[in-house]
Order: sequence, then structure tokens, then C-alpha cells
Amino acid sequence: MRRSAVRWSLPAGVAAGVLAAWVDLPLPPRAGPATGVPAPGDVRLAYHIHTLRSDGTGSVEEVAAAARRAGLAAVVVTDHGDGTRQTDPPRYVDGVLVIDGVEISTWGGHYTSIGAAASPYPLGGEPDAVAEDVRRLGGFGLAAHPGSNKEGLKWRDWDAPFDGLEWLNADSEWRDRPADVWRSLATYLFRPAETITALLNRPSFELAQWDRQAARRPVIGLAAHDAHARMGLRGVGEPYDGVVALRVPSYEAMFKAFSNVVRIAHPLSGDAASDAAEVMAAVAAGQAYTVVTGLAPSGLVTFDAESGGLRASMGGHLVPSASVAVAFAADVPAGAHVTLRCDGRVVATGAGGRIAWSTSGAAGACRAEVAVGADVPWLVTNPIYIRTVLSTLAPRDVPAPQLVLPVDGSGVAAQWAVELAPGARGVASAVAGHPGRVSFAWQLGDGLGQYAALRFDTPPSLAQFDRVILRGAADRPMRVWLQLRSPNGGGRRWGRSVYVDKAFGEIGIPFHDFLPLDSAGGGQVPIADVTALLVVVDTVHARPGASGTLVFDELWLAR
Repeated sequence: MRRSAVRWSLPAGVAAGVLAAWVDLPLPPRAGPATGVPAPGDVRLAYHIHTLRSDGTGSVEEVAAAARRAGLAAVVVTDHGDGTRQTDPPRYVDGVLVIDGVEISTWGGHYTSIGAAASPYPLGGEPDAVAEDVRRLGGFGLAAHPGSNKEGLKWRDWDAPFDGLEWLNADSEWRDRPADVWRSLATYLFRPAETITALLNRPSFELAQWDRQAARRPVIGLAAHDAHARMGLRGVGEPYDGVVALRVPSYEAMFKAFSNVVRIAHPLSGDAASDAAEVMAAVAAGQAYTVVTGLAPSGLVTFDAESGGLRASMGGHLVPSASVAVAFAADVPAGAHVTLRCDGRVVATGAGGRIAWSTSGAAGACRAEVAVGADVPWLVTNPIYIRTVLSTLAPRDVPAPQLVLPVDGSGVAAQWAVELAPGARGVASAVAGHPGRVSFAWQLGDGLGQYAALRFDTPPSLAQFDRVILRGAADRPMRVWLQLRSPNGGGRRWGRSVYVDKAFGEIGIPFHDFLPLDSAGGGQVPIADVTALLVVVDTVHARPGASGTLVFDELWLAR
């Protein structure tokens, strides 16, 4: 009792130090403030926030108020969903620009979508399909918490066409140190932002993966708060823990710990629509850096590269025509140390807030980090891409077929068998005036696990080919499955979802791209064992009770 009475009577700063020693959670030192002021167009932004609409504990208004108190100008809300909800238009709340997005669950981890139109069908299933759909809907997306130790959360498809990734995610960092989460409550009472900062480690995997991806194509990086303002009985931010033990860490404390600084040409105008468009365009272009303000605030930051009279800044592309000069300068606290990395390689280091480096040719994707004595970097920029060609993610390498043959009978409706879940309906029929064309009218029943499918028995020659080609359309944009089935192992299935629009389009799926749809997993499809090909509509990409019509021509096999 005496120790408790003394502890609470001490000044807050001293008490925090005593408690930190008592619980063995060292708080970061208070670094001296950076001198100077940020650029006039720098916008401090918090990204990846959850509200009462999903598994957060605060309203949008409470989030905005917390952001204002933390000195932020904008927030990006990413409540969980399937992309079918029309996101709210940008608006100013309590002087803070609020931009609405969504966090989507895929089979390969979570994906945040910003700026996409409402999807006509639920987004989910294969991660690369979700990333493709977000782009098709006019948005861009980030691979969420790729370093999470929770398999269902972390992003795992590194060949998908994602636009960016979370190089830092607070939720993932806490999961790495579960024993410290509850102990941190003692110091959180007095120095909340610094306590959150103390739980951040250097996310080595995420930074290395970002460097590997950026060496291939432009990939933006953001720091994600993954803010829920909740601690469940199982720990901080557990999205499916229905019991909220404490509403900590608060949104305000999270926002004070770190933020992304987005560089636009001029200060925000106050018009929500135009400001949001400008901020998000800058984010998508990689014109942003992260600062861990729980260590120290930031001042002015510049990062440029020049060659042959041409110049590029953060997020830009520079074609080297002669020697290349790279310069980074920032207002930093005492004791800061700068590292310049190109395609993951450390190419230059220096004390203080300035570094200058030159090279005679292409350098790759170069980004700067600043350390101020903590494990987590204090400041991290997006890359400048210094190379001859700025490549985008290439489509999966599928060589042109040398032989294409129709599948006998596949254009005859009577050759297709209907398979339905209880309560579902489906009818295959010929299309008048179009020989060789099949129409499939389907309706799902109520409840989860619904499906309506057509099955075609595959020919013995299937193993002589390496892909199947489908040409089809639907009464509205949708995704359907092409599946292969084998009777072995109690009945195994492999599948790929394909996008079908109102206009007829051709879809070719190599057999090696089909994914296992059962718990056996692993390995390529044993084509010689496949006896059926199915066209399937299910609740991965359709609501229970939904209905529609799919029309397709005869199938083709190719190699």
C-alpha cells in the first residue's frame, strides 16, 4: 500500500519512469524537437482506422476529434466490409478531412481499398482477384499487416497486383510482444503516445518485402494505425473479440504516436471533395513519408534525385542519363542517423539529417530512413525510382497457345448437369439463334454455403492441354468460378474465379493457376485425374438469395 500511495503522489513524469522500471517496459527517450517547420503542403494523415461501423469503439466524429487534438489534418477510415457498400463521400468533421475506405478479407490476408466505387458483387476469395477488382472499380489498395503473426490477417500473395503495403502496422507490432501489452497499461496512464511507441519494433520483414517489391515495380508504403480503441480479453485490437475490456489505446494516443505526412502542392483548401482527391492522388503516387512522433516531431523533409538536368522527388521516376545525384535533407533531433537504401541495399549512411550520394547509373528504388536511437525508424520515406524503365506488375506469364481445340458437346445445354445446394435453383438452356451457346439461369437459396453449378464431364484428352478457355457474359458484372474436380481423395476440387461482364469476353485459365479448394491443399492439379469441369456461382461472390443469368459459348482447350 505504501508503494502505491507514493507512486500516485509523484509527478506524472517521475511516476511514469518508476512504473516503466517496475514493469520492465523502457519508454523511448524524449528526443529534442526537430527545428524548422514542415512544407506548407504537408498533410499529416492517419490511415487504417476502425469505428463503430465494424470493430472499433468510436464514431467517425470521435475519430475526427481525436485526430484534431493530435494535430492531424486527415484520416482514412477502413472499416471491415466486402466492398459492396458505397463509401461515404469525403467530408470535414471537426476541421479534419475524413476519407472513407474499406478493409476486405481475402483468402490470402486483408486488403484495404481506398477510392473504389461500390462493387456489384461481394469482394473476397482469392487475394489477386480482390486487388484486380479494386483497380477495376477505380480505387487503389494496400496489403494489410503483412507481418502479422495471425495467419488469417497477414497478406501472403506477393504476386498479386496490389498498389502498396503497410510497412508498419501497430496491431502487428503488439502481437509480437503479447506479454508487454498488459504491462504497458501502467505507463500508458501517464505517457500514452510514448508507451505505444515503446511497443513498436523495427518491422524487418515488412521493410524487406517492400524493398523486394519496389525493385520490381512502384509500390507505396504507409504506416497503419489499425486503430480500434479497444482491448479485448485476448489483447489489443482483436477484431473478433466481442468483449471490450478497455477502450485503449485511444485514437488520440495512437495518432500522437505516428502519422503519415502526405505532400501536396499547397495547403488544404477546405473543399472536402477536391482536397481528398488531391491527398489520395499524392498517396497513390508515393508522395508521402512516415514520422514516429512518439519519438520526436518532424520539420522540413526534402528528398530528390537528379541526372542530366532532370529531377525527381519522392514517389517519382528518374531516367538516368549520366551520373545520378541523390540528396536527402531533414530537420532532425540531435543524434539522428540517416540511411539510404536502394533496392534494399544500404548505399550510404550519415550522421545528422543530411546525406548526399551519387552513382554512375541506375540505382533502383531508393528510400531514406532516419533513426534517433530507437529500434523503430523515426522517419521513413517512399522511394524514388531511379531506373531506365518504370515497370508495372506484369501479368502472369502465359505463352500464346500453339493449339486450340473446341471441347465436343460443351456448346450443348443438355450435356451440362446442374448441381445445386438445398434451396438453390438453376436451369441450363440453349440460346435461340446462337448454336453452341449455353444459358445458365441461377438463383441461390438463403443462408451461407449456397451454390449453383453446371458440370461438364471432361474428355480423356484433357491431360494433353495446359489451359481451358471460356468465352462468356452475364446479365451484370459478376465473378464466377471455373473449377476442376477429381474423384480421388474423396472428391477434390481446384478453382479460379473469373470476372464476367455484360459484354462477351474471353477468359483463359492455365491449369497451373487453379488453386486447391479443399483442406488437402498443395501442389498443382493432377490433370490426368480430373473428370469434371464446373462453372459455379456461390456466396463468395454473391449474396444468399441472389439470382442472375450467365451465358457462354462452347469451351476450348489449348496448349
